[in-house]
Amino acid sequence: MVRAANPTYSRLKSSSLQPLVAILNSPNGNANQVALAITRIRSTADVLFVNKANKYKSALHFLQRTYPIPLAQWVTFGAQRGRAIRFTQTPMPGVFNPYGPAMYANGNVTRLQPQNQWEGAAAQSVEDFVYTAAGPIGVVLIHLDGYQNGMHERVDGIRVIDHMQNVLVAVRHRGGNACALHIGNTPPVLPALAMEFNAFGVNRVIVNEQGHRHMGSFHAAFNQFVTAYATVVVMGFDADNCVRANLFGTKEYAANAVQGTNSLTPITAQADAVTSRAVLVTGGVINSAEYGLIQNL
Repeated sequence: MVRAANPTYSRLKSSSLQPLVAILNSPNGNANQVALAITRIRSTADVLFVNKANKYKSALHFLQRTYPIPLAQWVTFGAQRGRAIRFTQTPMPGVFNPYGPAMYANGNVTRLQPQNQWEGAAAQSVEDFVYTAAGPIGVVLIHLDGYQNGMHERVDGIRVIDHMQNVLVAVRHRGGNACALHIGNTPPVLPALAMEFNAFGVNRVIVNEQGHRHMGSFHAAFNQFVTAYATVVVMGFDADNCVRANLFGTKEYAANAVQGTNSLTPITAQADAVTSRAVLVTGGVINSAEYGLIQNL
């Protein structure tokens, strides 16, 4: 994993990992020493990755999972552009995009605008949040059934698709579960995420939308998954359309809707949601105002 992040590791110059490696090779090494060494790596700035720990994120997370580092000593790596944001659960308004003959008259869509704030006292990634949460976290994957160009955009030095893989591993390590929403005759997730998603086994939730809806909340299994957690991580394609609809709402309705029926309930009316630019697929920056602090990231 280290060499995947840095093919020239230890060959060209002294590595920031060497003190940690020395502890791991010592018969007297212990979890406290390992955690302190990782903390020192995190404290070393890196222009591309924010810090050296993020450069070796997959390897250092693997080490902390398997050493293992106690939860109270788990070292978070932090984030910059990929900083995690929390959207606080917001009650559905009494009238929310009511169904009827005038529903498309002005082209406007009412969406929830939940309170949003950075997750944690210090800047952290979605993985940091999951690994240090008090209990298991659920993760919702929205329309990640095929490759999109934005998946290879780098956020804090790491591709969006790699951030997503890391989040799935973190959620499974902490005993959480995953729900994939996909449309039509497609696989639940694209091949690049299949190993991490399938590792959840028979407990993973797959919701297939055969129509033309963006929102998973048309389906009972989707709502049951979201409401099983106080907080869910949300990631998917794309930030300004499909994920936006699922998080904040749009003009989509339950079957056999009659005049006056409210549109489907978005995720942020059912649970708190945590996400970041690092796990949202889009080209360039996020445009939609509902994203609050991560708009324009």
